[in-house]
Amino acid sequence: MRKKRRHPGGCDRDEQERCGMDAASTPMPYGTVAALESLPNIALSSTTARTRLGKMPVAVKQKILGGSGGQSPSIGGDEERPIGRQWNGISQVWDKANKVVERSEMYKVGIVGLGNIAHAYSKPEDPYPYCHAGGAKLSKRVKVTAVADLDAGRREEYNKLWGPAKLYDDGQKMFEQEDLDIIAICVRGPLHEKITLAALKSSGAKVIFLEKPAGCSLKEVDNIHKAAAKKGVLVVVSHSRHWGPHVLRMAELIEDGLVGDVQTVIGYCQGGPLSFSVHEIDMICQFAGYNPISVAASTGPSTKEEKIPNGYEQEPVVLGAVIRYKSGVTGVHVGGGTSSAGAFCVDVFGSNGRAFVPFYGVPKVWTGKGKEEKAVDIATLNMPEKASPFLVAYEQIADYLDTGKMPDCGPEMYRPVNEIAFGMIESGIRGETIPLPCKKRYRLIFANG
Repeated sequence: MRKKRRHPGGCDRDEQERCGMDAASTPMPYGTVAALESLPNIALSSTTARTRLGKMPVAVKQKILGGSGGQSPSIGGDEERPIGRQWNGISQVWDKANKVVERSEMYKVGIVGLGNIAHAYSKPEDPYPYCHAGGAKLSKRVKVTAVADLDAGRREEYNKLWGPAKLYDDGQKMFEQEDLDIIAICVRGPLHEKITLAALKSSGAKVIFLEKPAGCSLKEVDNIHKAAAKKGVLVVVSHSRHWGPHVLRMAELIEDGLVGDVQTVIGYCQGGPLSFSVHEIDMICQFAGYNPISVAASTGPSTKEEKIPNGYEQEPVVLGAVIRYKSGVTGVHVGGGTSSAGAFCVDVFGSNGRAFVPFYGVPKVWTGKGKEEKAVDIATLNMPEKASPFLVAYEQIADYLDTGKMPDCGPEMYRPVNEIAFGMIESGIRGETIPLPCKKRYRLIFANG
């Protein structure tokens, strides 16, 4: 049975960004467990979602996303349309990333929070920078024009390394005074909802590029999605490992039947399901599909020494989990350790072969079964050149602004991933399998704080 899947990815380590706004939270009721197929705000078929929305003019698509009262219509369904063909593969995106695209104006990016993932994980001379500033700098279609952080030293350091950009000591001021197309929100996790809602309210940006986690509760994720849909703004969550060019290519090949029908996907990553392992959850979904129906997990206490604010719970670590998908595929998350290749990799087992896909490293593929199994020469699979995942991400976002093609890691992808992540936490607490979507929307986790 063929199932739907999407392209690969993830994010990064512990951001240490500040912006000067407090997180806010108010309970919001959410559907029932049995509502998975008809749930209007979670895509069960990311293939169909991308196909239907990706081909629409931007104005029409934004009107649909806005909907009535901010609720988006169902974009799920069972129609099979291979993503590789609808998206025309990574090749088009990657070609644009390697060519100078002539534009009268570049899309303007504003960054809120100047910590590691915003710019400090890399230097301008790095060929494959792992940060927003580095990816944007390599692009010929976007440009960082303004940044905001409370810390004057961070602002000065940014401009010294990556500038020039207009400097703000308050994100709100930047939202109100700058004419931005894209806002990258790189503050600490507990501030994500507050800053995102402020950006949606006060700026004219067309895309919010939000660092993980998408929220510290499912309620926060719901609130962000509802507010963005009401305004017709696209939110993309930075599950950055998703945008490794060779991972995207492998997802495309497997979607087209390289190993037959996918049956099981095993991912390897230790750490918290929201602040770290969420990348691996996304990679599993990339090859298994974004239509999860249940998760059963074993979790343990975090070893991090951190002060947990009132109202929050400490984020646990995932020791292991089993994810069931509507398509019949099984996902397995190995969290107590990593594979021999480290974290952020998946083993994909199909009806006629298997593949090993690492974010860091070279993929391996075998076709056939048993004695008939044979290794595939990876050189024959037209693998793209190595590139910064943030360059690829910004190229996809620019493509969306140009043509309306939906980028990866939008709501039809990040929302199911977060259902799984919070489902893992709930399963570890309750000791039982959790049907998805989760009933409990209000559990507040101190993630990426």
